[in-house]
Amino acid sequence: MRGEEFLEKLELIDPAFVEAAEVVPYKKKIVWVKWAAAAACLCLVLAGAFGLSQGDQIDPLPSASSEIKTETDPPFKDTAEKDSHTNTLQMWHEGYRAEDYFKFCDTAEEATEQNMDYAIDALKWQTRDFADWREKLERAGVIPVINSHREFNLQARYDDFGNLYAVTLLWSIRGDTIEEYSDLTVTVGHEEVEMIRCCIEVGVDDDGNVLEPTVTVTERDGVQIVARGGENTGKTLTFQNENGWYQISGSWNDSYQPVAELLDWFWEHPLDLEQFPMESGDEYSLASFEEMSDAFRGILPDFDALGFSQEETGSGLVLKNGMPVRFEGRYRKETTVTWCIAAEPGFYELEGCLGDLETLTREQVFSALEEDWKIEFLQDGLLVTVYPDDPNDPAEAWELIESLQQKQE
Repeated sequence: MRGEEFLEKLELIDPAFVEAAEVVPYKKKIVWVKWAAAAACLCLVLAGAFGLSQGDQIDPLPSASSEIKTETDPPFKDTAEKDSHTNTLQMWHEGYRAEDYFKFCDTAEEATEQNMDYAIDALKWQTRDFADWREKLERAGVIPVINSHREFNLQARYDDFGNLYAVTLLWSIRGDTIEEYSDLTVTVGHEEVEMIRCCIEVGVDDDGNVLEPTVTVTERDGVQIVARGGENTGKTLTFQNENGWYQISGSWNDSYQPVAELLDWFWEHPLDLEQFPMESGDEYSLASFEEMSDAFRGILPDFDALGFSQEETGSGLVLKNGMPVRFEGRYRKETTVTWCIAAEPGFYELEGCLGDLETLTREQVFSALEEDWKIEFLQDGLLVTVYPDDPNDPAEAWELIESLQQKQE
């Protein structure tokens, strides 16, 4: 993962999701519309109590492409009612299934997430990362165990005064195909209802007429949950209770089941935002080579001696609490080679690792580039990823790798 991609992940922006969504067939064109305050109120609702019992775990969730088995409808009276905004209100019952939350949603429309970034225009957010707390939080029963999703991030957002406003949890699956993709997200914020602006996504037909949004509202014990999205689209469940504002989201590739299970978990186990003080989190930032010229110096090839010049664009460092943890540099001779180093690589980054630098062969490098567009290996416990701009001409990449092997001899 390159440095800029890593920072994008921290901000929960995944280009792969955007690209993949383009292949999903839609029945309508989708546009963004900011509705008036009355419509916004529909997305900021009260919540009740239902879910997994204390100590239960989601272990594991269905895979990203798993199907929901639809059983025969249980014997209950359907109490659905249409209101003036084409929202559909129905009553929860003990036989409620995950897909029932989305029963009246228009599956051609993508679910829309509240964007906490822009909830308060005047504030400039500061962020801290708590991804390293995953095992600790799982053991304490603060978050569910989701073994099927190997990547995890927990990011907290604070105002300029250090006051925590919201946290976002992200569980991810990444694979070689589009079917092996999942993003399960939970956003939890304080009860500042008037400060959260709701953006509702609506459809537009071929004639340009705006189609009113269709959502499903489920009432349980006098409390409402607002659902948007459906199969082959993103999906969200939104509610608010005395513990805060919650939104649980799944990607287009996730079934209804894991989204509903996360709803049940956090309804039963409210997230205490006070356990994430700003001073306890990790701060990530960017730096230039000029600011930290000695970063990773001991394990980098001698680019100058080998006739490579450094390009200004696409280069830099990612710092964690002021210390470099990722490096990206672009160097050119006849072709351009991008050289990346990760001190704390993610699970999916390590999957393509070819082994240690000492045992790496020319044949492995050339074969890897025939199958993929990068070379990954371990050097002194760090993950090095090399991206030749021309994978069909890996000679210069191998020249750099071979120089490191000779340095270690």
